[in-house]
Amino acid sequence: MTQPVAAQNGILADKGNITQSDSTSKSIVPNTEKSVPAQNLKLGSHPRDATEDEVATLPHVTDRIPIAAWIVILAGAAERATYFGVIAPWQNYMQNPRGAAIPGALGLGQSMATNIFNAFFLFSFLTPMAFALLSDIYIGRYKSLIAGLALYLLGCLSLLLTSLPVALDHGAGLPGLVLAMIFIGLGAGCIRATYFPFLGNCDQYVQKKPQLSCKNEKYVIVDGTRTLQLLYNLYYWFTNVAALSTIVTTFLEKEVDFWAAYTLCTVCLFISILVLVLFAQRIVKVEPRGNNLPLAMKVGLCAARSGWKLDHSKQSYQAPRGVRVPWSDKFVDELKRGLMACRVM
Repeated sequence: MTQPVAAQNGILADKGNITQSDSTSKSIVPNTEKSVPAQNLKLGSHPRDATEDEVATLPHVTDRIPIAAWIVILAGAAERATYFGVIAPWQNYMQNPRGAAIPGALGLGQSMATNIFNAFFLFSFLTPMAFALLSDIYIGRYKSLIAGLALYLLGCLSLLLTSLPVALDHGAGLPGLVLAMIFIGLGAGCIRATYFPFLGNCDQYVQKKPQLSCKNEKYVIVDGTRTLQLLYNLYYWFTNVAALSTIVTTFLEKEVDFWAAYTLCTVCLFISILVLVLFAQRIVKVEPRGNNLPLAMKVGLCAARSGWKLDHSKQSYQAPRGVRVPWSDKFVDELKRGLMACRVM
């Protein structure tokens, strides 16, 4: 009769799982169908997937933050310092004339300055969709992020050069501002579309199932969800610190000139790009996997042709009518849930 063989590190194996390539070497194939009891998990041994009872009873801790995630957080904080530092002096830059008691440059008046400001925000919030499709379908998030930051840098350089006194004297202030807003709006839209998935669960940190591990001589659950929450909290804390650039830029616009404030912002953005380029080998780059938005649009068009009912776009409804569709009924149900959530919000 075959006797069970106890393997090291709490992994169970039997003789049927032991293979011998020669007289001196043996390899043990783990039995993945049996879980190791918590009391058999030694300190320093490899973690394993936790059971439901262990998840419910043991304390939860966060996983280690990867170096790549720290790099991306620092780059994102530098970009946020640029963004907040750039937009903080804009109202004065556009509204007030040069030489007034309040710092200014273009003298467009409050109404016109506010309208231009609002137009920039509208434009910057419309651009992320195009960059999301570009990154998900064609070039990936890392390349999209670098391209967006390059556009961002062009906008900052345009703003810096046309805010110099000699450029303002020759009437280059307003054209330079418009050009800068276009490039910065494109860059900011790219950041919104690609940065968060590039940082979190998709790229730099892969969320795992709850793992049973030993820390400080105690059994704990390494929680991927809690780690992801910590990752984004760290980013927002770094962003809060970076937002203090508004204090510096408003001080510079008053005590020096606008070009000094925009120089600081340009330097911060250059640091962001430099960090991502220098540590490119440490950063995780995921290949494009496609985007469901084009398919969702096709589902909507099919539903519109079928009586404006989303259920009529399902494969089970279209197939008996001789129409073949490239999506499943499950995809339509998920789309419905997403649209219902949008309606609630």
